[in-house]
Amino acid sequence: MQIGIVAPGRDVRNWSSAISRHSGIEVQVWPEVTDPHKVELAIAWNPPPGLLAKFDNLKLISSLGAGVDHIISDRQLPDVPVVRIVDENLSRDMSHYILMSILNYQRGTYRHFLNQQIRHWENSKNPNRNLKVGILGLGVLGKAVSKMLVYHGFKVIGFSRSPKTIEGVISYENQEGLRTLMSEIDILINLLPLTRETKGILDMKLFAMASRPFYLINVARGGHLVESDLIKALGQGLLTGACLDVFDEEPLPANSPLWDHNDILVTPHVASITNPDTVVAQILDNYHRVKEGRELINQIDLQHGY
Repeated sequence: MQIGIVAPGRDVRNWSSAISRHSGIEVQVWPEVTDPHKVELAIAWNPPPGLLAKFDNLKLISSLGAGVDHIISDRQLPDVPVVRIVDENLSRDMSHYILMSILNYQRGTYRHFLNQQIRHWENSKNPNRNLKVGILGLGVLGKAVSKMLVYHGFKVIGFSRSPKTIEGVISYENQEGLRTLMSEIDILINLLPLTRETKGILDMKLFAMASRPFYLINVARGGHLVESDLIKALGQGLLTGACLDVFDEEPLPANSPLWDHNDILVTPHVASITNPDTVVAQILDNYHRVKEGRELINQIDLQHGY
């Protein structure tokens, strides 16, 4: 038995080392997989379409992170279970990133940084202490983020596919609820899974639902955002700005207009990064579970896409 890691463009030496420390199982890293038949567990991130089907003895596919859209979009995906990573460290890091983004917006930090570049002194008004924050997606990450924001005194409104009950959070789960959420918020955070239903959800139609200009934070997937609509909405004053950590094409192309827009903050997909040392045991546990016919942890519903 071998473990195959398929993560084009990523340095996965820390993953190989962590697996060896926890199990001693031999690891092959694509494209240097010498014997695909020996690979029973594939750990993947953005695998090339059709590649996983070449592992003809595969028992389990694990995402290298919390998202799985990059795996299940493969039309030749083998008929084996797919699991994702759920880790309190990911939730903590995501919560910290979002809190940082909100506070930077609330206190005008980015504007002060731009003013520093031109040596312009501009005293800002008192920060808005009554910001209403909307969260699209109340899964593991969304729940953690919403609790953190409630703790810090923000009014939080959530939207999810199914009803959720989170202390201190108003929650909606249908289209009318989404309209209500958009009519009340000052900040919108996207934490939805990327599915057929949610692809391109951050578009002019959604932006136009807002009753006042709002700030957008997208930390889910680049495929949720129609980038041209964002530029258009900023130009029309529908949005006050945006913080973007994920993009439809990564790395973000040098000719993207997002780089040069003063109302957009770009970060390179760093909001929450998986630490192999904290999750390898979880992946190996799932492998043993599938071999023994036991229920898996964090298994994906392929019909729903998460």
